[in-house]
Formats: sequence, C-alpha cells, structure tokens
Amino acid sequence: MALWQSLALLNLLADWTKAIGLLAAGLLVCPPWVWLAVRTEQCLEVITGKSIPFSKRKIWLIKILALMVGAGNVWGILAEIGSPWILAIVPAGIIVFFSLLIHCPSPPILTQPHTFLLN
Repeated sequence: MALWQSLALLNLLADWTKAIGLLAAGLLVCPPWVWLAVRTEQCLEVITGKSIPFSKRKIWLIKILALMVGAGNVWGILAEIGSPWILAIVPAGIIVFFSLLIHCPSPPILTQPHTFLLN
C-alpha cells in the first residue's frame, strides 16, 4: 500500500468518526439537555420520581446550566455540519426563547412525617 493510499484511508476514517460523533451528539446528547432546559420542572420530576422537592433557585440554576449546554450543543452541531453561524444560532435562540418563556413556579414543600422513638 502506498503512502498516499494509507493517508487517504486515514482521512476517510477521520471523516467517518466525525460524522458518527456529530450524529451521536445530535441524537443522544442534545435532546435531553434541550428538554431539561425547556421543561425543567417536568424533567426533574421524571428524573427523581417526584421524590425530591427543588427550590425555585435550584430549578433556575439547573435551567441555566441546561440552557447553556443544550443551546450550545445545537449551535455547535449546526455550525459543524457547515451551516453559517447566523443560521446556526436561530434554533439555539428558539430554545432560549421557549426556555425563558415558561414560568417556573416553586414546587410545594414536602414534609416528612416525624417519628419519635420512645425507649
């Protein structure tokens, strides 16, 4: 095998792994983060099974983190596949808009029953 043939094979392999990485990021990583950014309270209820009450501050902190990761991933993937950055920012902006549009009320505080052990 000539040197140029092996270099062409490595270049093809690099393009293939890049395409697989973009596909995995677009299908496996972005949707949960976008869902967490837009529907934070419902997502946290599903993740915890409605067993952990979150304060309004924690919900907003999780929403901001998910917003940065989810919208950033969408923007990065669209920019990486070759769309201009101005067109890649539009779906990320839509995610930010809907994420901040939804009001996060504070969930009810759950109290655990007090049990006293009497000796």
